[in-house]
Amino acid sequence: MESALCDHPHAKTTGDGKGRYCPDCFTHLPLPANPDSIWPPEIQPAETGKPITYIEAPIATQYVVGFFFSVDYQHVVLIEKLKPAWQKGKLNGVGGKIEPGETPEQAMQREFREEAGLDVVTWRKFCVLKWRGGEVHFFTATGDVYRVYSATEEIIRRIKVEHLEVFQIIPNLRWLVPMAADGNIGMATVEDIS
Repeated sequence: MESALCDHPHAKTTGDGKGRYCPDCFTHLPLPANPDSIWPPEIQPAETGKPITYIEAPIATQYVVGFFFSVDYQHVVLIEKLKPAWQKGKLNGVGGKIEPGETPEQAMQREFREEAGLDVVTWRKFCVLKWRGGEVHFFTATGDVYRVYSATEEIIRRIKVEHLEVFQIIPNLRWLVPMAADGNIGMATVEDIS
């Protein structure tokens, strides 16, 4: 993802203290020249003359994203995003943040009900993208795509899968949507270790 799409207003220090990442666009960023300007007090450099050490930061926000297909896999339900800014005007799967105490499966069911107005209980996790600051759980399900509707200000779209490329989409949908539609794929984990 291009950093020009995001100003990185929520950039956080990585758990190892060696860099920063943006939880909005999943971009890894270099540390600024003066680390005191961005680090919270609990990970400021020690004043003892010893080497700088850092505490392990907790995992950042976890997300869920779901791709709801027609039973023949010819159509997929996507949402036209208004936020975050780098996604504005682009199509993405329906989803959001996992709330405290929720499992990814519970969050996926809740998010789809809240945003698309349909209670789907047959979600199947097919991929997890992990990076030092968090993770996104991707789900797939099938059903009647004509029963969904825009339940929030973001617009729900039923897209013919073969026409996906003509729309403005989040770039990773080019490989995530076909992966979600492939019933032969079990569960994949993609981890950014940089």
